[in-house]
Amino acid sequence: MMVGLRGAILLVLLAGSCAIVDSVSVSKWAAGAKNAAHVRGGHAPAEEGHEQHVSQAGHHEESGEHGHDGQGQGASGHGHKVPPEALAYALCLMGSVVTVMSIFYLVNWDDEDIKANTWQSLSMTVSIFGAVLIYGTLKNLICHLLDVHGHRAEPLVLLLMFLMFFLILQIALHAMMRADHKRISLRATGTILAHITGFSGMYCAAGLQAMPPFNTSAWAMFSVTVGVAAVISGLCAVGGYFRRQVALADDGEIDEEEAQWMDQVEDAENDVYSLCLGFSIMQVIRFSITGEVQAYGPAEHPERVEQFHANWLLAASVAFGAGTVAGTYVMAKLGSQHLQQRQALRTSLNVFSVAMAWCILFWGEWQIYVLGFSGVPRGQHQWADVAWKHVKVDRSGCI
Repeated sequence: MMVGLRGAILLVLLAGSCAIVDSVSVSKWAAGAKNAAHVRGGHAPAEEGHEQHVSQAGHHEESGEHGHDGQGQGASGHGHKVPPEALAYALCLMGSVVTVMSIFYLVNWDDEDIKANTWQSLSMTVSIFGAVLIYGTLKNLICHLLDVHGHRAEPLVLLLMFLMFFLILQIALHAMMRADHKRISLRATGTILAHITGFSGMYCAAGLQAMPPFNTSAWAMFSVTVGVAAVISGLCAVGGYFRRQVALADDGEIDEEEAQWMDQVEDAENDVYSLCLGFSIMQVIRFSITGEVQAYGPAEHPERVEQFHANWLLAASVAFGAGTVAGTYVMAKLGSQHLQQRQALRTSLNVFSVAMAWCILFWGEWQIYVLGFSGVPRGQHQWADVAWKHVKVDRSGCI
């Protein structure tokens, strides 16, 4: 367990460091882009004066002091000061190189657990980014066709998308049960569809929380979280009942293939549940800290955020992380006879880990804005999901 935990921590730190490098570099570019035209326009006369002074060497010799000043002005405009755009590109390039080289290093590690964690993380990362692209494309297409972008009806559209993808998840995994390489097919299909379904559900819940009367208090927002938990639990219970009936319909027994199918569907449903509740809880915490509903869209910027707000959000993420680790040790102590308690604790710990990941992500964004950067779109939502996958609690109670 400790070796697997060490590998997970290494990969989380790697993902977080790369996200921070990209965020800071893009922040520097955004902060300097507004001044780029002014810098180029302001330096042009200096460069022109510099060329005049160079061509008139005699004038420099006669008025040495003036000529020396002119040389200094020209030199300062000749590139000794690194443009912010160049620094941003350099940091992004270095972050990419560090990422690739670190991956090569980790997949060739001597410890097999580190290798396994690395390959699992790469698989999850590709699946998450693929799910994000699929979800974003379908959402924008449907909202464009129905003309509900930014409309009060958008959460309803997302709710319908959630129900549709939840049904597709059940049907697709059943179809994969008899396929060749079924274990890999089930895991890959379940991971992608679970994330698409989870993204639909969590943005639907966040949209409802931002609407009256739920946006009036933290308790009102938390009522949405409770409602989401009840709806998803009900859907999972209904799905579990029908899965059992289907598995017993042919010969009255659950064979190995059917057991693998049922386990994978339960894992996918647990991912959906964790994503939706973790994101919803994070929104409630941010409302409790700032007293207003906070933006959560990729292109929206935080407003009226101070340093103590960021500190409280970081404290919340640390609390969720500590709870996840402590609960994991408690789960390991439970025997196999406490199956229902282990399942409930495992689900709760995954919700905690998702909430921790989202809190860390938005704390990083708040901290960047508090430090004075502006104009940075939030494009690292996937990193929160990747970080959650690295600390996700499996069936045996290990992180």
